[in-house]
This record gives sequence, structure tokens and C-alpha cells, in this order.
Amino acid sequence: MKGANAQLTLNNLTISGGYTSGEDVGPAILVDEDATLVLDHVLITNNTAHHTGDVRPLDGVIIAWSGVLKMNQSAIRANSAPSDSALTLSNVDAEIVNSDIADNDAAGIDIWRGRTSIKGGAIRNNAQTGVFALYAAMDMDGVRISENRKFGIEVRATTLTMSNSQVVDNIIEKQAFGPQAGGMAISFNSVVTLTQTSVIGNRNYEEPGVEILGYDGIFAIDSTLTLIRSLVADDLSADNDDYAMAVNDGVLTVDNSTVSGSNRKVLWLGGAADAVILDSTILSTDPDAFAALNNTTWGEVRVGRSIVQSCWDPFTSLGYNLSAERGCFKRSREGDVLDPNLSAYLGPLQNNGGPTPTHALLAGPAIDAIPPHDEGCRPGQSLDQRGFIRAGGEGKGGAACDMGAYEA
Repeated sequence: MKGANAQLTLNNLTISGGYTSGEDVGPAILVDEDATLVLDHVLITNNTAHHTGDVRPLDGVIIAWSGVLKMNQSAIRANSAPSDSALTLSNVDAEIVNSDIADNDAAGIDIWRGRTSIKGGAIRNNAQTGVFALYAAMDMDGVRISENRKFGIEVRATTLTMSNSQVVDNIIEKQAFGPQAGGMAISFNSVVTLTQTSVIGNRNYEEPGVEILGYDGIFAIDSTLTLIRSLVADDLSADNDDYAMAVNDGVLTVDNSTVSGSNRKVLWLGGAADAVILDSTILSTDPDAFAALNNTTWGEVRVGRSIVQSCWDPFTSLGYNLSAERGCFKRSREGDVLDPNLSAYLGPLQNNGGPTPTHALLAGPAIDAIPPHDEGCRPGQSLDQRGFIRAGGEGKGGAACDMGAYEA
């Protein structure tokens, strides 16, 4: 299908059994030259794009080269395109709503330039990356990306806004080229914002007897990453030593969020990373952990109103922080507290209400530590990670704000 005036609308249909090899592409559907494709309650299944040589055309079960794609309550499932993806979009304006891209012997979606909006649905159990984007603009809302076997999401030179979503239980089965993270790999000056989103339970590639530097949750390099009321955690097992999140030579903002893990290294900041962490919790359940590693050479890491269990190299305090270890901050500011019993004050990572798991604040000096109207504590207006009110009075956070991501 090609041409700016070409439009194909498919309703309540199954497309199955397509096969391409040689120079042919798009065994299910090929969209070209600004055409428009609309899929409504359509199942694309058991199609094969068979291109195995080093020199091959752009592969994929559905391929759109420019144009418009609208996909509603449809599925691309159990197809084979081992050299590429189930859905390939190049310079396409795409809107995918409540759809399922799953169980393909391929990547889920490859996006090359263009704008893509994904609302609801899932991208799951694909043999390669769940979503790959290059020079693209994307937004996702209410999407679950899970059990893919290269990365959950990889973005390069891309703007991604993700809200109310989950990136969970993805695994890198083979060592990948470049920055690798089971959950999200972010590079080449990408700008990524996560709001009310969980990145948890993802696992990096491991090989017995071989030490491979990897990251379970997120690795961002030369990019800008913002977490708002979100969670990043490792795979919650103690049998590997990968980081939950790392930022190298970029900008990190953590706001009312949690970075948590079961290993000795949870958050790593390196190179020229510049970071600000506010109203957040950085915690490892390993008693010998360095929950936060500050290896920045030229950047500055500023932390305020937060709980940081332990550190390797100090941060710049903005005040009202709780740490279990002396030396987390270059110099103490007003409200900073050192308490080696910190781990006893926090509950396990679990559902405590709200869209993402949190560590409940059970007791200790972090409760009601920040005076109203001081250092960002706005009574009845400030919200914690769960979206619950801080300092709203009895039963609503008390008379003052708590340190960390959780308002007791």
C-alpha cells in the first residue's frame, strides 16, 4: 500500500501465514509513501520475514515507511522476524491504543524517527528488545513492557515521556553491544521522563565466571533522565552485583522517587553526571552496601530532604537528609541526621498504596523532620511518591513533612 491518498482500514480481521524472503519485505503489511493504515480489532499472527544474510532489506512483519498508523485493540503476536521486529516504523505518525505486541521471535517495535504514542496495552515476551527508538519522539501511558529478552526499552537520540507504566522482568540473555540494562538503556542525548512508573525485576546478562559490568534497571549515558514519583529497583535477588540505576555524563533529576535494590550497588553516578535528588529514598537491603556511589569527576550531586542509606564519596547536602553512614555529605546542612539504625525505620519494598511500590517509613528521625513552609514542605499541597498529602494534618502526614519518598 503506497501513496499519500492511500488508506486501508481493517476491522475484526486476522492476517496469518504471510512469508517473505529475498528482497521482499512486510509479510503481513507494507505501508509506503505517506499512506494511512488503520487496524481496529485486528490480529496479526504466524507471519514470517525470513532474511538471514548479512545484506538484507529492512525486516519486519509490519513495515511502515512514512505515513500514518492507527492501531486500536489489536495484536501482533507469535510472528517471526529474527533479524528485526514485529512492527517497524520509519518516519511514521503512529497511535497505538490498548494493543498487544507479544510472543514474537523478533523485537517488539523498532521506531526510526517519527512520533509514536502508545496508550494502554502491553509489549511482552518478545525474543529481542521490547521497544527500540532512534531519533524519535515517544509518549507512553499505562503500558506494560515485560519479559522481553534483550532490553525492555532502548532509546538513542530520542525524547520519551512515560507515565503510569511498568518496565518489569525483562532480561538480557546475550551480551549486547554498548550500554546494556535489562530495563532501560538510554543514550546519545536522549531525554527521558518517567512519572508514576516502575522499573523493577529486570536482569542484566550474566555469564558464569565472567565479570560483566551491567545494570538491572536503567543505564543512561550522555542523556537527561527525570524520575517523578517513580521506582527503579534491581531484580531483587542477591545473587548478582549489578546496579539498579546508573547515570554517566548526563543529567539526573529524582523527585519523590525510590531507587532500591538487594545488592551492594544501587545507584551509580559517574563521569560528568549532574544530579539533584529531592524527597527521595535511596536504599539497599544489603547491610554492607554502598547504596549510592558518587564517582562524578566534574558534575555535582545535590541531595535534599532525602533518605540515603550509605555512600561512596560524599554528595552536596541541601539539608534535611537522613543517612546511616558518616561521610555521605561534604558538609552537614540544617536538618541533616546521622543514624546507623536507618534500615530499621523502613519497611520492605511493597505496595503501600499509590501506583508504584515504596518503602514505608515506620519510625525514626525522618518523620516530621522538615518544618512546614521550609525547604519545599508545602502543607496540604506537597505529595509523596504515592501521591499522598504531606503535612496535611492528623491522618494526612502530620504537622510537618517527612524525609524521603514516603510520608508516614
